[in-house]
Amino acid sequence: MKLFPKIISVALACYLLASSLVSWWLIREVASGEREELEQEYSTVARMAAAEIEKGYRLSQWPFETLERITQIPGFSLWWIVREDGIVHLADRASSMTTPASLLHPALGRPPEQERSILAPERELGLLLEPLSLGEKRWLFVLGYSTRRITEEVRQTILHSSLFSAVLFLFFASLLYLGLHRQSRPLASLISTVAALREGNLQIRAEVQGEDEVAELARSFNLALDHLQRTMVSRDYLDAILENMKEGLVVVDGEGLIETSNQALTSLLGYRKEELYGRPARELFYRLPPEGLGLWEERGGQAEALLRSRDGRIIPVLLGISALPGGSEEKGKSIWVIVDMRQRKEMEEALRRSEERFRIAAQSSSDLIYDWEIGTGSFHWFGDIDGMLGYRSGELSRTVEGWQRILHPLDRERVLAARRRHLEGKAPFREEYRVVCKDGTCRTWIDAGYVLRDELGFPCRMIGACTDVTESRRAQEEREQLILSLQQALASIKTLRGLIPICSRCKKIRDDQGYWQQVEVYVREHSEADFTHGLCPDCYQNYLSDLRRLKERDKINHLSSPEEERDGP
Repeated sequence: MKLFPKIISVALACYLLASSLVSWWLIREVASGEREELEQEYSTVARMAAAEIEKGYRLSQWPFETLERITQIPGFSLWWIVREDGIVHLADRASSMTTPASLLHPALGRPPEQERSILAPERELGLLLEPLSLGEKRWLFVLGYSTRRITEEVRQTILHSSLFSAVLFLFFASLLYLGLHRQSRPLASLISTVAALREGNLQIRAEVQGEDEVAELARSFNLALDHLQRTMVSRDYLDAILENMKEGLVVVDGEGLIETSNQALTSLLGYRKEELYGRPARELFYRLPPEGLGLWEERGGQAEALLRSRDGRIIPVLLGISALPGGSEEKGKSIWVIVDMRQRKEMEEALRRSEERFRIAAQSSSDLIYDWEIGTGSFHWFGDIDGMLGYRSGELSRTVEGWQRILHPLDRERVLAARRRHLEGKAPFREEYRVVCKDGTCRTWIDAGYVLRDELGFPCRMIGACTDVTESRRAQEEREQLILSLQQALASIKTLRGLIPICSRCKKIRDDQGYWQQVEVYVREHSEADFTHGLCPDCYQNYLSDLRRLKERDKINHLSSPEEERDGP
C-alpha cells in the first residue's frame, strides 16, 4: 500500500471516529437535557397535586378537579394514589384501582420514604413518586408522563447530525484527496532522487517546486548533497593527513589484528609498517590496562598503558579506543589513537619530587604553608593542620570556605578585608588573627601571604605561611599582666585603704594578726608616716585639771609655775 492511500485511509478513519464521538456526545446531551426538563416540569405538578390531596383529605374531600386538570397536561400518562399495603386506592383509570402497584411497575411494590423518579424506557414512561401524609397513613402519589418527546428529539438530533457529518465528510475527503495528490508529485521526484543517490550518483538533485514543506525538504536535501560532495576527499589526501599526525594511529580489525598504522606509531615503536601489518595488537603492550581491552573496546575511552618498542624500551602512552563507524565491512573494527606520554611523565615525576621536597620541608618546619587555587577554591595545606587544631587526619575541609570557618568570628571580617585588598594589589598581606580549634579553644597565627597572577594580571593563586605565636603571645600577656600587678602592688604599698578596725574606747587598732596596737604603732608600720607629739587646747586644759587634783591630794611635791607649764609640751 502506497503512502498516498495510507494517508487518506488514516485521515478518514480519524474523521469518522471523531464525528462518531461528537454525535454520541451530542445525542447524550440532548437526551439528558430533555429528560431533566420533563422531570422538572412534572415534579412541580406532582408536588402541587400531593399538597392538594393532603389538603382535601383533611377536609374529607378528594381534589378530583385538580387531578382532572393534570390529565389535560400534554404528555400526561397516568396518576395513582397508592396505599401503604401497595394497592392502588385511586387512579385516573378505574381498571387500575384495587390493583397491586407492583403488578403495574416492579419498583412500586412498597411506597418509598422519599420522592423518587423512575424511568421505564421500554414503555416510554417516566414515573414521579411523591409521598403523602394522610393523618397516620403514609401513602404515595404517582404521576406518570410520556418520554416519547425525548425519543423524538433524539431522532431529530441523530438525523441532523448524520446529514451534517455526511456533507462534511464528503467535503473533507475531497479536500484531502486534492491536497495529497498535489503533494505526492514532489515526493515522487524526491524518492527517485534518493534512489539515484543510493546507486552512487552524487550529481543528481531533487526538483524544487513551490515554497511548501515538501519543497523545503527537497531544498534541504539538495544542500546536504552539495555538502556531501564538497566533503568527499580522495584516499591519498586522507592518507597524507594520517601520516602527518603527531599521534600514533592504528586500525584494528574484529579479530584484533593490525590493518594499518601511521608514521608516528612506527617512529615511536621502531617498527616498519610491513612488520606491524597482520600482527596481533596485544603484542604491542608491555602490560595490558587493568580493565582489559575487551570491555574497553566496547565502551570506548582513554587510559594509560605501557607499550614495548622493538628494541625493548618501555614507553608510557595514553591510549584511546573507539569503534570504527561504517557498514558491515567495518563491523568490529576499532581505531586506536596513541599519544606518547614520556615527556609528560618526566614532568609529572619532577613535579612530584618537588612537591615531596616541599612537603618534607613544611613538615620539618613549625610553620604551616598553604597554597590557595583561587579559580577552584582548593586550599592545600603543607603541615599537620588537622593535628594542630584537634581534628582527625583529613577532617578539616581543604577549601577556602574551610579556612574561613576556622577564623575567629571577631577577626574574620578584618582578615577577609585585608585579603581582598591584597588580591586587588592595594596592600601586602600580613595579618595576626585567631583560629578556633575543634574543642573551642583559640590559637593565634601570623599569616603572611603573596598572590600569584596570570598573564592577564588576574590573581590565580595565593601562597603563604602561618606561624603559630600562641605561646609567645600568651607569655607576653602574662608578662604584661605581671608588670601591671607589680605596678598596682607598688602603688598600694604604704597606703592605708579599706576598713580599719579601731576600739571606740581606747582607740587601739587591730592588725591583720588580730593584735591590738596603739594608733601610732599601727600607722607607723603600715605607712611611711611618723609622729610628733603635742597637746591640743582641750587636752591641755584637761591636763591642768588633772594636775590640780593631784596637787590637792599631795601626790605631787613639786609643780612648776603656770608660766613654765605653758612652755611645756
